[in-house]
This record gives sequence, C-alpha cells and structure tokens, in this order.
Amino acid sequence: KRLLVPHWIGIAAIDVETETVKPLQTNGRFYINGMDGLYWQNGSLIGIQGLQYLNRVVRLRMDETSTVTAMDELYRDGETKCFPTTGTFKGNEFYFIANTFVRNVQPDRSVKDPDQVKPTEIKVVEIGR
Repeated sequence: KRLLVPHWIGIAAIDVETETVKPLQTNGRFYINGMDGLYWQNGSLIGIQGLQYLNRVVRLRMDETSTVTAMDELYRDGETKCFPTTGTFKGNEFYFIANTFVRNVQPDRSVKDPDQVKPTEIKVVEIGR
C-alpha cells in the first residue's frame, strides 16, 4: 500500500510498510508539480494544479507499476490566475473551488489589490471513465 502526497515539485509515493519515499514516475512526459489537491476516482488520480502560470484540473492515468502513462486536462484557467483548490465528487462530476485569490492574502492578513478579489466560484467538470 502506498500513500500519495502532492507537493510543489511532484507527487511523493510513500510505501506505508517500509516507509520509503519515491517520486511518482512520469518518465519525464507530464508536469505534475504544484498539485494542491489529489483525489482517487475510478482508477485514476484527479489533481488540482494551482501555479502562478498554470491553473488546471487533470486526470492522471497510471499503469500497474504506478507510472503515470497519460494526463487528461479536464479544466484550465489561463486568464484569472486565481489558484483553484479543494474539490469533491458527485457521481462522475468533480466540483472544485475555481478562484481562491489566496495570493492576494498577505502575511499580515491584509488583502493586496482587494478590488481584484471576486466572489468564490464553484466549477464542475465531467470525470467520465
């Protein structure tokens, strides 16, 4: 059994029995850095990437060795750069927060550019199989 932990430079695969940690393999084909949320559904991983230049929801398909063999982009926001996060499933639909504006919150809890902060948007994508 493995525990998959997303982080800024990839996804760690932790063997819970041996406590060894290895990066989830993509054979250099897919960019999986910066996953904020990671969910298992219908034999695939659904990931939310929230990076300054890349905000999307993806499906990662893996083979029997747990190497990522395919990545499907289910949603992409190239305009607002609002850092999507946190999702849940209802049937074959994935609901997620599309715009957190988390980068506007400063260390002192003040809000930078408050006129740019908009109401929270919940978006939905069809997951399928």
